Amino acid sequence: MNYKLPGHVEEKMASYERLFRDMPSGGLFFYNKVQTLVALTSCLEHIIDHPDQDPWAPLDLCLSHQLSQLEAARLLSHEVALSDDNVDQYGEHDRTKPLFEEAWTTYSDDTYDHSVSLVEERLIDSGFDEDWFEGKTCFDGGCGTGRLSLAMARLGAEKVVAADFGGKSLDFFKRQLKRHGLNNVQVVEMDVTDLSLYAAGSFDFVASNGVLHHTPRCLDGLDEHYRITRPDGVLWLYLYGAGGFYWDIYDRMKKLVSDIEIAEIVRVMKDFRLREGFIYTFLDNVFAARTYYLESEIIERLSKAAPLEFVHQGGPAIFDNPGKYIQERFGKDIMGPQGEIRVVIHKKGAIGQKLAV
Repeated sequence: MNYKLPGHVEEKMASYERLFRDMPSGGLFFYNKVQTLVALTSCLEHIIDHPDQDPWAPLDLCLSHQLSQLEAARLLSHEVALSDDNVDQYGEHDRTKPLFEEAWTTYSDDTYDHSVSLVEERLIDSGFDEDWFEGKTCFDGGCGTGRLSLAMARLGAEKVVAADFGGKSLDFFKRQLKRHGLNNVQVVEMDVTDLSLYAAGSFDFVASNGVLHHTPRCLDGLDEHYRITRPDGVLWLYLYGAGGFYWDIYDRMKKLVSDIEIAEIVRVMKDFRLREGFIYTFLDNVFAARTYYLESEIIERLSKAAPLEFVHQGGPAIFDNPGKYIQERFGKDIMGPQGEIRVVIHKKGAIGQKLAV
């Protein structure tokens, strides 16, 4: 579902893409190319935070500056190596695991703790505080470095099962659990699109927080998460919403860097002294494989398995609540007609009902 940019913005975006591909990728030129990606990311992050403001003027201005930057760099080259469209040398899903293995595991305790506090705010603003979590058994599918799991554990959950495909992320998470002195989290290494290890209705609170849309079996994994949610339990779900230009531009940026080693871009960004959270945002938004859905599609699919009620999540950022976000003047242009899928699903019905395919 590609978004049609205004003509003048599309013209500059297409010119930026052509010039980016045509420039050499070594030495000074590589630094210049990464610098333009950083600037475009910064512009998009400003836009998503201000859905009440015209996005086209800052995007147009940013693209003009990046075109000038690349043109100036190209003048330094005696010979510009022209190239066809980049060929993805790495399968998208082949890159996703090593990407997330490195994305947070190299960062400081302060950066990690700040990210946990943001997740806690989202939970509390959505009605899930210490009183709610008391005595609850929770599942965090695709926990990564465990920010959501740690937040639930700190809020008093009786038990949290934190599941992921393993490696550095889980090792990092185990160190964080020890540092925080928490013993109510069970870390499990597994594929979170196949939860056959757990019976239907096993958990009071099941979370898939920005995970399944990075997997090749998103809807299968969604079915599994809903299956293990008990009747009258809660599924906390975040998936990328379809439509809007925010993700569309990031997908175009992804094509530009498909033949570049992630580690090389990270090295340059660290040379730029960028804050750790910004680097994570860039890596996640530009390199990770992903799929998009409409909220209505997801709700319809799950409601065929068991009756449900849902509300939008809350949180400190304006984009945390998609229902409010798309009411802003440019919200639907930025994030699509229904916004991101950030929902709290209250499951009804009987344990063991088979999901419709």
